[in-house]
Amino acid sequence: MASSLTRPTSSLSVDKCPSQYEANDSAVPLTEQQRNIALQALGETDARREESLRLLRQWIASHPHIRRCRTDALFLLRFLRARAFDQEAARLTLERYLTMRQVFRLWYENLDPADRYMRELVEDVRGCLPLGTDRAGRMVALVRVRSFDVTRFNCYHLGRFQHMLFEAFFDDVAVQIGGGVAIVDC
Repeated sequence: MASSLTRPTSSLSVDKCPSQYEANDSAVPLTEQQRNIALQALGETDARREESLRLLRQWIASHPHIRRCRTDALFLLRFLRARAFDQEAARLTLERYLTMRQVFRLWYENLDPADRYMRELVEDVRGCLPLGTDRAGRMVALVRVRSFDVTRFNCYHLGRFQHMLFEAFFDDVAVQIGGGVAIVDC
């Protein structure tokens, strides 16, 4: 998960119908355990993944209400894997996600780990500690809400921090396939 936090998401296109998809658009290589879970739990094969990505991108490009949307494979696989490659369910989930980002825009602004407050929350407060994966292949993270200093951080900072972590968490292939467990220390 740490690598997801440091990857510059600002360089990813939000053009809903790019002339060419991201250069790094190939699917992230899966471990043998992830490949088995993906096949058994999600019905994911190389062919199904490629066809599902093609169909979802085509739908995004033709959707009249979607103006800007990431179309890289890693992002779209969040929704396809969350809905076991059911196109209609993945589309509905993506629409709800995009709507939420517009309605609650404040929570999604400046999700930059280099931002002063976000950097403090990541480095000094250590608000989220990835603990690895459990036997079922799920990513496990400890969220330390108790350690937030309410004299330095407000609910706006906490909300932005939470959404920054979610964005990184959901871009992690281990989470997309195996799921995740958050242990919240209040």
